[in-house]
Amino acid sequence: MATGSTPGDLFLSSLTPQSIVGELPSWDVRLPATSRGNDIDEVFRRDSEVPGVLIFERSGVRGAISRTQFQNVISRPFGGEIVRPRAIGSLLDEFWGGGLLILDLELPIQEALRRALGRDRSMMYEPVLTAADGTRDVRLVGFTDLLRADSRISVLRNRQMQEILATVQEGFLLVERDHQIAGEYSASVETIFGRPDVAHRTFSSVIRDLADDERAELAYDYLETLFNPNVIEKLVADINPLVSVTAPARDGRAARHLAFTFRRSLEGRDIRRILVRVEDRTREVELSAEVEEQERQARQRLDVAMEMMQVDPQALTDYLTRFLAELSQMGRLRLQLNGSPAARPAVDSIFRVLHGLKGEAGVIGLRSFAERLHRTEDAVAGMRERGVTADLLRDLDRCLDLLRTLGAEAKDLIGRLSKLASKTPVAEKAPPRAPDVAAAAGSLISDLSKRLAKPARFIAHWNPADLPPEYEPLVRDALIQFARNSMVHGIETEIERRRAGKEIEAVLQLAIRLHQEGRQIEIVFQDDGRGIDPKVAPLVFDPGFSTASETTEDAGRGVGLDLVKEKVEGAGGAILVHSEPGAFCAFQIVLPLRGEVRP
Repeated sequence: MATGSTPGDLFLSSLTPQSIVGELPSWDVRLPATSRGNDIDEVFRRDSEVPGVLIFERSGVRGAISRTQFQNVISRPFGGEIVRPRAIGSLLDEFWGGGLLILDLELPIQEALRRALGRDRSMMYEPVLTAADGTRDVRLVGFTDLLRADSRISVLRNRQMQEILATVQEGFLLVERDHQIAGEYSASVETIFGRPDVAHRTFSSVIRDLADDERAELAYDYLETLFNPNVIEKLVADINPLVSVTAPARDGRAARHLAFTFRRSLEGRDIRRILVRVEDRTREVELSAEVEEQERQARQRLDVAMEMMQVDPQALTDYLTRFLAELSQMGRLRLQLNGSPAARPAVDSIFRVLHGLKGEAGVIGLRSFAERLHRTEDAVAGMRERGVTADLLRDLDRCLDLLRTLGAEAKDLIGRLSKLASKTPVAEKAPPRAPDVAAAAGSLISDLSKRLAKPARFIAHWNPADLPPEYEPLVRDALIQFARNSMVHGIETEIERRRAGKEIEAVLQLAIRLHQEGRQIEIVFQDDGRGIDPKVAPLVFDPGFSTASETTEDAGRGVGLDLVKEKVEGAGGAILVHSEPGAFCAFQIVLPLRGEVRP
């Protein structure tokens, strides 16, 4: 609670040049050292005026935690989930940075301010402790109240205070009843505003130079509200239009983030002036953005780690090996995008690599990889549509850097997991699993079924021994594309299937058959969806062809089936599409057998 000889701002009117610290309002908010951090948080949320909390034990006051310390030094960097359950005593031990200042109640206000300003700069605006000599009845006095009291007594004419204030970012100024800025203000005001002629200008004209006409008009109206004695100051604090102002880059100065707070200065019951505190929070905003980015990256690393823990180790290792190799290849292709004749083929090659990596990432469950690869596709898609520009090259470079970081972090995590696995007794290790290309398609179908809200099941008729090892990558990639194509384009919604008289749950099937006499292997993937328009069927293998109306992570790029055809034909095989509108669509691949089929 706040105590003092005169409540609220009225104490200013009773001060004289001989006034002492004991005449200032003080705060007696106490919490035991055994309390938790959430108790401090509750105090500050309940009353926005409380400058700090006293921490006490049986032997007396142990220390204090200010609002600034709690919000900026303790709570914000480490997060509420860590701080709130902690005991206040341990927080005090861990984060208290010194600068404890106890002022005698009989100390003159100007001397008290001098001592407060003599603290370490990090403690400059922290509250001070007060106590009668020889007593343990310690209370808190807000530094702002101390400063306003000194302003009332000396109108900030003390040269020493001016020099000290010039070294900090915050500025203080007084606005008269006619909205003009008084001639006495802290030197840092001119630095923050970027001009020397602040005195005797209207406050709104200064704001107009920093921001815009609309913000200046709002500032004028807000001052009028504060000068109105019928308005309760605390109730209008939330409508402060200058709580956050971004001053754009101008006249060689970088953009700045400023914050203004306002307090009435009373003489008796008359509101004669408004004390304005302006802070340059540019670095704070930048640091906050950096912290948020670090937290985002930490969350992303955790997501990647959790995803990797769910993926088959061999599949994960194989994918990461391909990912890093393809990333190196894309880096070499990137060098061809600086205006050379090979730019367009390089763009197409990068796009195809990204599309393939994204599809496989989605299949094995690496959503973080798939999302970043999709964002990189966006930049390359822009190059395919509008040509190679400087802006798109910058976007691509940023995306490739993010992919390199992702790959390095994943590689490091695999190394850590391998070390842990090496400590596991051999008897407890699971035997390696044979590659299962059908499982890849089934996993993707299950994932897309949930994300697209299309019930579906997958049936595979095949013997893994029938598929030659050299065809496993080709068939896996083809099945991934077929599965995605079916779920996104072919399978209808529940409503559409019900109207068509079909079972709500779609059925997608795979069949792999050996034809020993013809020395061929046949792969057929079929769905019972809406089929393909006969006029469209011949075009499905053309580069850039897509029936999607918009680009998403799963469709709309117009690339996929053309890659499958290219790989199949490159292996000496053939691919066909069979369809009946409204009934089914089937893709058939025939590949030559060149060696013995493994037993």
